[in-house]
Formats: sequence, C-alpha cells, structure tokens
Amino acid sequence: MLSFLPAPLRGVLSALLLALNTLFWCWPLFALALLKLVLPFAPVQRTLRYGMHWIAESWMAVNSFWMDLARDIDWDVQGRELVDMRHSYLVTSNHQSWADILVLQYQLSRRMPILKFFLKQELIWVPVIGLCWWALEFPFMKRFSKEYLAKHPEKRGEDLATTRRACERYRTNRCRCSTSSRAPASLRPSTPSSSHRSAICCGRAPAASPLSSMRWVSRSAH
Repeated sequence: MLSFLPAPLRGVLSALLLALNTLFWCWPLFALALLKLVLPFAPVQRTLRYGMHWIAESWMAVNSFWMDLARDIDWDVQGRELVDMRHSYLVTSNHQSWADILVLQYQLSRRMPILKFFLKQELIWVPVIGLCWWALEFPFMKRFSKEYLAKHPEKRGEDLATTRRACERYRTNRCRCSTSSRAPASLRPSTPSSSHRSAICCGRAPAASPLSSMRWVSRSAH
C-alpha cells in the first residue's frame, strides 16, 4: 500500500512503527515477567508464560501488518502446513538479511510455538528489547575467547550446557523429523542479493531432514 513512497521514507516509517509497537507491548510483558519472578508456583508460572507468549505473538501480528503496508513481497513457502502448535522445531536460516527474524515471525507466528533464539549474553543490555528477550526466556549464551579458555579450561562446554538447559523444557513436545545444525545446500538462495531461504526441522536424530522450507523475493528488489 505504501510502495509508492520513496524507499528511504518507507524505511523510516517501518522503523518508527517497529519502535512504537515494541514500546506498546513491552510494559504488559514486563508486568507479567515481574509476577512470574515473585510467584514461583508451577501452575501460576505456566499461566503467566502463556500470557507473555500471547503478548509476543500480538507484537508479531502488528509487525506483519506494517510489513504488508511497507512492501509487496512474493512468498514461496513449502511445507508450512506440516508445522503445528503441538511440536517443538529447530528453525535454521541462511541469514542473508537482517530481516530474517521478522520474516520467520511473519510466516510462522501462531502456526508453531513462539520462536526463541540463542543470543549472546551481551545482547541482554540492548535497550528494551534485551529485557523482552529475558522475560520470554530466550537462552543467553556466554562466549569465551580462545585466550580466556586457555587460562580457564573449566569454562569449556558452558555454551553446550546452556543449550541443553534451554532445550530441556521442550523435551516433552513430540517431534516428527530429524534436525540439522544448518540448512541443506538445496535450500541456499540462487540469488543472494534478493532471495532468502529458511529450513524448519524437528526431532533429535543427527541426520538432516527438513520438514519445511521457504523462499522470499521482494517484487521491487531490482
């Protein structure tokens, strides 16, 4: 709808809408997170976690609205109907663009459990959004340099331990295929400047077997 506007103006409007949307939803999210801290009872925490996920999904829905306004996009999504809210999934992306996260949320929000990303510990200090990630229980991972590990070898493997703790809560969810730490070669974009791909996998076996894939191309990319 706003495609007639110059690209820089659309970028400014998109950034403004993203910021306003984040500021609107962060306060109820923080309120529920505070209640979750002071009420350490499993039934209460499950209810509060559900409420926080609803807030995050509402934030994603508003983002999807202004994304539709800002730009026309041709979507090529394969296998999205195979995901559901009852399973846990591993989502991998070739990360060709800063928009990967917004795009994955656009396509997968309320079709599968809320996406949670492994983040560097320093990102918790990002204004507003860092606390949102913390409230939503995103796993923060502390990275150590080779020099530091040489002096403190006991710190080796902490990232792996963090990953295992973060995944533990999803062990009870059923899975239907195997996982991969990276997208198969067939899912890499043929034109990196204008197209992007992601793969969705589910399960625990080491072999790679993508459950779904998506590719998106901006109509005004050229």
